[in-house]
Amino acid sequence: MFWREPLFNEDLLWGLDFEASSYCNAKCPLCVRHVDGSPILNPHLQQVNITLQNIKDWFPLEVVKKVGKLSFCGNYGDPCMTPELINIINYFKNYGPAPTVIRTNGGPRNVQFWKEIGKICDTTVFSVDGLKDTNHLYRIGVNWDKVVRNMRACVESANEFGNKVEWEFLIFKHNAHQVEEAKQLCIDLGIHTIQFKRPVGMDHHNSKEHPSFIVRDKTGVPKYTLDLSEEHYLEGYSPVLKNIEDVGKVDIKKTYEYLKNNKKEELDFNNYKELEDCNINCKMNKTSGEQRVVDMFIAATGDLLPCCFIATDYQNPHSETYKQLQKYLPIEKVSLHNNKFENILELFDNNISSNWNSKHEEGKLIKCSQICGTFNTLNKSFYNKERVSF
Repeated sequence: MFWREPLFNEDLLWGLDFEASSYCNAKCPLCVRHVDGSPILNPHLQQVNITLQNIKDWFPLEVVKKVGKLSFCGNYGDPCMTPELINIINYFKNYGPAPTVIRTNGGPRNVQFWKEIGKICDTTVFSVDGLKDTNHLYRIGVNWDKVVRNMRACVESANEFGNKVEWEFLIFKHNAHQVEEAKQLCIDLGIHTIQFKRPVGMDHHNSKEHPSFIVRDKTGVPKYTLDLSEEHYLEGYSPVLKNIEDVGKVDIKKTYEYLKNNKKEELDFNNYKELEDCNINCKMNKTSGEQRVVDMFIAATGDLLPCCFIATDYQNPHSETYKQLQKYLPIEKVSLHNNKFENILELFDNNISSNWNSKHEEGKLIKCSQICGTFNTLNKSFYNKERVSF
C-alpha cells in the first residue's frame, strides 16, 4: 500500500498535481503538444478544461479535506487557460489551507486575473526562458510585454497577502548570456526567487549525444535550432550542432498522418536491462518531508495517474512505454469520469508500487525505473541547478 496510505493514516495527506487545461497559448517546440518541432498539434491531443463541477464530482469532501498540497502545471497545457481556475483553487481552500503552486508561461489572461492569483496562490512560478529578445525563441507566441505586466500585477498582490512569486528560466545556448540580467530584472520586479534549469529533451542517452533541436514552421521548413549551453553537457556526451542552412524540410503532413494512424511497436525489454535491478525511490512519496504527502497527477482529460512523468507517455501512443502503461493502467479504470478516486488508488497500489521489486516483463514499469530508479539520469540532468533568492 502506498497511494492509499492517507486513507488509513491521519498524519498523511494527498498532494494533487492538476493539469487544469490542455489548451495553451504557447507553441514551445519541445512540447509534446506539437509535431516535430512545428506548431502543428499532436493528432492525439484532446483539448479540454477541468471545471469546478468536475472537481466536485471527482473528489468527495472527505478527500478534499485530506489534500495537503495543490499544484497546477500540466504536460500539454497552461493551467491559466482554464476559465474556472480561480474557482477551483478557492473550492479547495475553503476546506483546508493546502499550499498552492501554479506554473505558467505568464502570457494568458488580464491584470485582474493575476492580482487574484497573487492573492490566493502561495507560490506562482513564471516559466520565462530569456528576456525580451530571446524568450520567444522557445516560448513561441508568448508576448513579452504581457508577461512583464502580469508578473508585476502578481508580485504586487502576492506581497500584499504574504505569498511568493518565482521565475523559472530554462538555459539554452541562445539565452545563457542573460543570467545576470534576469537576476537584475527579478530585483526590479520584486520577484522573490529565480531558478535556472536545464532543458529536458536535449539528450540522446543511447548515443550519448546532445543534438541540435530543429524548430520548424507549420509546413516543415526549418527556422532555427535550439542547443544546450556548454555548461550543461553531461559527462561523456558530445554535442551534435547543426547549421540551419544544412537542415532540410520535412513533410509535416506526412508525419502528422503517420502519428495519427500508427502506434508504438511492442516493447523490447532487452533495451532496458541496465535499469531493471534499480531500486525505486518514487518522487511522489513525500511522506517523510515537511508536508507528509503522497502525490499524484490529474490530467485535463480526467485520468488520474501516478505522476506527470507517467502521464506524458500514457497519453502519447508513440511513447516508448505507452503499451506497458496501458496494460497496467487501463484507460477504463483510471478515468475519474467513471471510477471512484479510492478505487483508482487501489489500482496504483496493486499494479504499480507492488511491482517495484519485480522485473520489467513481470510488471515493474520501465517509466518508474527511468525516472525514479537509482540509475536514472533525470536528477543530474534536470534538478540540481542554480537557485537564487532576493
